[in-house]
Amino acid sequence: GRYSTHFIDDHPELVADADAWAERQEVMRRLVRDPARAAAIAAAVVNA
Repeated sequence: GRYSTHFIDDHPELVADADAWAERQEVMRRLVRDPARAAAIAAAVVNA
């Protein structure tokens, strides 16, 4: 079948949301690679 980007063109916020989600996931991946930093951030958030 043929695919169209017509729906995406009509809903640019979906692309923006997907980009924002990808950025958040990248931050989480970085924290997982650096557990000490993740623990420090978690402690700072809890104590804030």
